[in-house]
Amino acid sequence: DTYYESDRAGVLGEFNNDDRLYAKQFVVGVILGDVPKAYPFSQLSDELVVNDELNGQPLLVVFDADSATGAVFGRDVDGQTLTFELNVAGGLDDARLVDLETGTIWSAFTGDALEGPLTGTELERISSTSSFWFGWKDFHPDTEVYGEDN
Repeated sequence: DTYYESDRAGVLGEFNNDDRLYAKQFVVGVILGDVPKAYPFSQLSDELVVNDELNGQPLLVVFDADSATGAVFGRDVDGQTLTFELNVAGGLDDARLVDLETGTIWSAFTGDALEGPLTGTELERISSTSSFWFGWKDFHPDTEVYGEDN
């Protein structure tokens, strides 16, 4: 059994018992203001594009399951909250999104508007981190968990 295959929670172990997720589930962690939220990789693998809100701010979380990479952006552009989905016209491997409000095509992992009315606009990148669940919850015991708490 390797470390990653086992359920051991690191050298120090766990400090806060929270079984909403498996201890070694990877999460994308975000904190806005003083409000933390975890987005489990397992949930993101099913959704890939999440339109959410945290501490009153509309968020976009995008995920690439092949590389296990997540990115988080604000969804407000010029006072308008945008709703995103995969741009399936470009194919699932294209890593492009479309917003439903303007039809603009966006790069999923840079947040750049590539084609359409908002071309040249950039989504605000929101600081995030990828972590094991046991580490995230130990530092943020009051965290929300996307897909579990909403």
